[in-house]
Amino acid sequence: MKLRHICVMFCLAALSLQVQAQDLSRLRGTTPLQITGRIGTQNTFNLSSTGYSYRSPWSNTLFANLNLNVYGFDIPLSFHLSNNNRAFSHPFAHFGMSPRYRNVRFHIGHRNMSFSPYTYSGLTFLGGGVEVDWKMLRLAFFSGNLNQARAIESGSFSGNPYSYRRSALGVKLGVGNARNHVDLIIFNARDDSTSIVLGAGQFLQPRENLVVGSTFRFNLGRHVVLTSNIAASAYNENMRSSSAGVKELQGLDKFFTLRYGSVLRYAGDMNMHINIGRARTSLQYRIIQPEFYSLGTTYMTNNVRRMGMNIYTPVLDNKVFVNLGLHHQTDNITNTQLYTSSGLVLSLNATARLSEQLTITGVYNGFNQQQRDGTAQVMENLRINRVMHNFNLSPVYNFRTANKTHSVNGLFNGSISRNMNKQFEDPSNTTSLAVGAGYTLTLDESNTNIMVNFNHQNSSSSFYDFSSNNLGLGFGRRFLKEENLNMQVNTTLAYSQVNQLTRNLSVMTGLNTSYTYQKNHTANLRLGFNNIRNFHMEGLYSINGYHTSISFGYSYRIPPVTPGKRGENASMN
Repeated sequence: MKLRHICVMFCLAALSLQVQAQDLSRLRGTTPLQITGRIGTQNTFNLSSTGYSYRSPWSNTLFANLNLNVYGFDIPLSFHLSNNNRAFSHPFAHFGMSPRYRNVRFHIGHRNMSFSPYTYSGLTFLGGGVEVDWKMLRLAFFSGNLNQARAIESGSFSGNPYSYRRSALGVKLGVGNARNHVDLIIFNARDDSTSIVLGAGQFLQPRENLVVGSTFRFNLGRHVVLTSNIAASAYNENMRSSSAGVKELQGLDKFFTLRYGSVLRYAGDMNMHINIGRARTSLQYRIIQPEFYSLGTTYMTNNVRRMGMNIYTPVLDNKVFVNLGLHHQTDNITNTQLYTSSGLVLSLNATARLSEQLTITGVYNGFNQQQRDGTAQVMENLRINRVMHNFNLSPVYNFRTANKTHSVNGLFNGSISRNMNKQFEDPSNTTSLAVGAGYTLTLDESNTNIMVNFNHQNSSSSFYDFSSNNLGLGFGRRFLKEENLNMQVNTTLAYSQVNQLTRNLSVMTGLNTSYTYQKNHTANLRLGFNNIRNFHMEGLYSINGYHTSISFGYSYRIPPVTPGKRGENASMN
């Protein structure tokens, strides 16, 4: 019975495959079939003083990840069997291929394409498509289903959402090349309300959408690139709404019906990239109206206007690299909200290589959120005016002595969050500080690494104070002539307290080893131990416990196997 289940699982897994793009004009001379992959097992035993009665202490897994290369097409297959999940779960079966012949690429089965960020961008469809890039012609087309009909059977407790079958088509027609081009895009999607029968208590509105958009890119000389994306979306949240009966649009009913409740919204962006020498500057502007939707994209934030600037440049004879960003965002585009929120973000990143041994990286991020009047007036004692600062400084110093490599690193991190409204006492104002240092010694002759690190953290507000200290030690080494036996030992001592009332002390130790034989066989052993002491200073409670885990596994990397070439295959093992 178990063997039959395993065979069924493997056959179902074989259906879940994606065939990558392949140039059909190069099939001649390609190997008909080649098999690669990895198979193995991983087994873990857990023991805890706090008890894990809800699960078995043993966890056993058997896995196989194979790849069949058929005339250059990659067909990945996966198989997984665990004692914690005896039932094989296969929520979908996918098959897709994107063969290419010269300047034409075909998409068959489960595939995805991308036209623009506001029309159709990367959603998987089941159907067919084609892309043509020939001289100055840029053409792309697809037709298929974005959603499959999925109903919930009576009495089922499945968490999968039910959905109508959603058919879609998209067309992109443009002229130009990769550097300079203009594209016109049309995307249409609608739900089939007859594809499923809703049960009692189930409610689902069928939707439809027609989006027309355009993209362009122009190189203005050698240093400036201008790009833009714009789109207009006609959207119906409920296709059961009555038609508006506009005679001039009756010919478009096959693609979109204007109904009571239909919305027409716009979205667009403009970007300018300036490259002079090693300095790069980009300017961005984006606006997305409220209720702008496209069924061809994932969720996007609408009702937003955003503008920004990024500057990257080396200074001081390329010893310091600076990246500066400034972005502003606001909502209430149509001035219909009660209040208007805006945010200003400033980011500064600088990396200085002061010598061959010393590198220092500094990062600053600042954010200011403000609230202004909309159709209503904001009460002064409730007006939002929050400022947040975060800064980080990370020096690294590397040097060598004899056959040893030394690495010393430091960390200084702080964050401040304040409500600047003086008429409101905000208990969420916080201040955090973290400092740390680490040292790594590498012994070249013995392939040995020795590590030690320490960090301290403190975070406080008006109602809590938290602090922690962590000390870590590590040792790693490669053994044997071929350096195919690796061992790593790590120990961490952690102490923390909250409001000087609760204290926690834990010791965590881990051992990881792996051994590789003839490049294809790998065995691993992992041991872990964690001792925890948590107690209340006033004696309300005290918790002492431990957790131990032992894990061992084996995997075999299948070298390229070509059926019919026995001598060549044998030499690879």
